[in-house]
Amino acid sequence: MAVLGLLGTCDLITGGDLARYMIGFAERLDRDTKKLISDLSDMAARGTLTKDGKRTMEERVSKNEMLLPVVLQHLRVTGAAHPRVLTPIVNRLQMFQASEAKAVREQAFFLSMLGSGGSGAGVLRVTMDAEPGFEIEKEAVFATIYTRKHTPWDFYYEAPKALRNTQVPLLLMNARFDGKMGFFGGVVEDEETLQETLCRELREELNYEAGPDLAGFEYLCSHEVPSERMRTHFFAKEVTTEEFFKTERGAFEAVHWGSEVVGLVRVPLFVNETAELPDPTGLPNFLRGNFHQGVIEELFYVVAAKRLISLDKLEAASVAAGLQLSRLVPDEDGEEEEQSDDEA
Repeated sequence: MAVLGLLGTCDLITGGDLARYMIGFAERLDRDTKKLISDLSDMAARGTLTKDGKRTMEERVSKNEMLLPVVLQHLRVTGAAHPRVLTPIVNRLQMFQASEAKAVREQAFFLSMLGSGGSGAGVLRVTMDAEPGFEIEKEAVFATIYTRKHTPWDFYYEAPKALRNTQVPLLLMNARFDGKMGFFGGVVEDEETLQETLCRELREELNYEAGPDLAGFEYLCSHEVPSERMRTHFFAKEVTTEEFFKTERGAFEAVHWGSEVVGLVRVPLFVNETAELPDPTGLPNFLRGNFHQGVIEELFYVVAAKRLISLDKLEAASVAAGLQLSRLVPDEDGEEEEQSDDEA
């Protein structure tokens, strides 16, 4: 299997053929393991399971369980050299992300990320109270604040003329201690409600007092991360430009400033491509950064649902960054259709 993984790095065609073989082999291992476990249970219930038969079947189960993450690991070798060969099999990896084995879940998650351009896979959108497809071990809640109208280049005379007097929305994220970008929030602790967790996390990470009723914060979406056995919930609040700036200034007094949070990030919610700037700048470049799990999904959701920029611009940004927009934006039916100031 290691040889196959290395051979898959040679060229795209060979890599594609071997990727299909390895994912097929992994699926057969998984089916064989499930059948063996089912047969063991049935035979034990009927009283037809012999001691030798039990030992033989348990050895096969153990061997398959050790081999499966190894197969996926070697598939990653091929995928790292030629990520495009993983794109057609991303959907086939979903079953492995719900595996009981952590090593299998982790390998499947990273394979999905490689095959989907870094986003839109390994994270499943759900409703807040949906029945989980696996045992949820932890819940987390995150939030952001945004404002719709700001002219950042008024006095920046080195900026291209196309950018001057341009009004853009502002949306706040943070730079995390692990070098990734994310939103403000964290894991729900014992005996905490989602609201209590979000209030605490906003206070600790942003020095922001949301109040017990989360006044102004709107629930937007939830996601499941099978590889982490986790469900996340995402909220957002629209504020005035003045409140946005005040929150930024006050963030440096937050309890976790400099430890969990090492910086604030204004998401560049614009896509610019002119004669002066021939390559798309702004959001496309930003999306090539390093984000925590589920953050891209949450970012696209709030931008699309609240119409902070047009869907055409959002699609241009996703294409330029190599992301699959259809996996990330909310469905049209039942979603709000607010317009940003530059669309009105």
